[in-house]
Amino acid sequence: DVLTAGVLTDGPVLLVPGGCAAPRAVVRDEIERLDPGTVVALGGDQAVCEAQLEVAADGRPTDRLAGANRAETAAAIGLHEFPGGATTVYLAQGNSSPDAMVGGSLTDGPILLTNPAGTHLPLATRSAISALDPDRVIVRVNAPGTPWWEADVAAVRAAGARLVMLPKAERPEDLEAL
Repeated sequence: DVLTAGVLTDGPVLLVPGGCAAPRAVVRDEIERLDPGTVVALGGDQAVCEAQLEVAADGRPTDRLAGANRAETAAAIGLHEFPGGATTVYLAQGNSSPDAMVGGSLTDGPILLTNPAGTHLPLATRSAISALDPDRVIVRVNAPGTPWWEADVAAVRAAGARLVMLPKAERPEDLEAL
């Protein structure tokens, strides 16, 4: 899943069609122009099947940043991009593509995912927070009082991080305040 890939700095993110369809010519042409040492798929076989990856790579070595689900893939991307840790970790709701994609412009830490309902942290996210050792974890909430499990707050604090809960921005001026 490309949801949280905006933080990657080692190459562009190129999209392939779903359903294991062949990569479009424009994608193959761009890979040819860039001539990367390795072509990396983001997500498991359901996101980018092995045949797509091989066609896109056109004989170049391949790799994959993936987990069994979106949260695990986000954790893999975050740990890849920030191997020495990060001062800030951002959390986006696991089923909210806009939150994760907009957060891709952030450069000081990875975007990790909550569960799809936004009510707790998957184990992969907790583990990544611990490994990244951030000073703060920032999460946007839909409304004050959004439920968070005590274990999740404890996991963030155990990593030595401060949990910052921001209201979900509804207007452009709200975004400027963040």
